[in-house]
Amino acid sequence: MLKTFLESRDCTAIFIDTALEPGSPLRTIAHGEIELSRIEPLYGPERRRLRVDKLRGHSFVSGFHDYTIIRGGLKVFPRLVSSEHRRQFTVESISSGNNEIDHLLHGGLQRGTVTLVHGVTGTGKTSLVTQYAVTAAQRNECSHIFCFDERISTLVERAKGLGMDIETYIADGRITISQIDPAELTAGEFSNMVYETVIHNKLSMVIIDSVNGYAYALPDERFLTVHLHELTSFLNMQGVVTLFTLSRQGGLGFTNTPSSFDISYISDTVINLTFFEHRAQIHKSLMVLKQRSGYHESTIRELTMDSRGLHVGPVLYEFEGIATGIPRYVSDAKG
Repeated sequence: MLKTFLESRDCTAIFIDTALEPGSPLRTIAHGEIELSRIEPLYGPERRRLRVDKLRGHSFVSGFHDYTIIRGGLKVFPRLVSSEHRRQFTVESISSGNNEIDHLLHGGLQRGTVTLVHGVTGTGKTSLVTQYAVTAAQRNECSHIFCFDERISTLVERAKGLGMDIETYIADGRITISQIDPAELTAGEFSNMVYETVIHNKLSMVIIDSVNGYAYALPDERFLTVHLHELTSFLNMQGVVTLFTLSRQGGLGFTNTPSSFDISYISDTVINLTFFEHRAQIHKSLMVLKQRSGYHESTIRELTMDSRGLHVGPVLYEFEGIATGIPRYVSDAKG
């Protein structure tokens, strides 16, 4: 009777209930049903999300969508569906601005791909991805860096110390940087931020530094790869070159302390940076572990940095065991 009466009055009726039972008559009366829920993580503010359970006669985006309560109402961050955001772009290799690094990657990174740069703290991950952003700016392309782990001023000063003219490109808008507080941001809100930034600024490159910080925005770490897969699928379809950094715990080498999560399978290219010891000194090395788009050089080379930028040395033929952090000198070195 109530349903018939409301339909005859040609009005929109909204019912609110704290907990609908499976057999509640409201479920049959209502044309649409929206579920609101709240998550209370062990640290940080509570997270809110909604789900459309049904909407008769209309299609809708299923699954959970993050939202926040702001002055004036709700702000909803719809789940990112990559297939709805395709655009045409030219598949081509882009340069890092460093001939040696480009040679290791057989010409460079391709547009519409994801690159993971991982290694322990201090090996130069942020410096390497910043090099890509500066080189893109020199091609008059726009990049955005999302900083989770360090202050923007620290990133800028480090780039200046390596001879990168990043301040000029920040001033003219070719490089933009956002400081992200993962404790105050949900994964859905961040995905929406990336989406709006890419669409409105027509970005050609997105850098997330680092995945470790991004993981803190998730109430459950198990869903990290799912969120990243949705986000990178969208970026790939936009022709964006995406670079992630991932910090691993430990000291020398990269095989002794695996990360608590693995996103290498969603990455088209994986670059590893490590420390190694030689004659009581700590050195850095660079190696390409994977490139899905084609050939890559599988050698290990020394990486150095100074006021003139990043430098990749010749193949370290005279050593074995560099990846373990404790190399062994080989007397019959090739060269």
